[in-house]
Amino acid sequence: MGRTIAQALIEEGREEGLKEGLKEAVIETLELKFKVIPKNIVNAINNIMKIDILREIHREAIKCESIEEFEEKIKAIE
Repeated sequence: MGRTIAQALIEEGREEGLKEGLKEAVIETLELKFKVIPKNIVNAINNIMKIDILREIHREAIKCESIEEFEEKIKAIE
């Protein structure tokens, strides 16, 4: 039996919420570590639409030693 329209909309809403939460987590992690985040990095994060990539850059945000290192990682991922 297939999904109803309501179920599909609920699932889509959950995915959008997860994406927004991951974006916020990445930005917050960077702010805590480096205080100031260049606007181009925030824009790059906000333009990512795939959950798996957002998870990957969140891990990179935790591991990187500088904002420049993170910027290089995000450029490689895009």
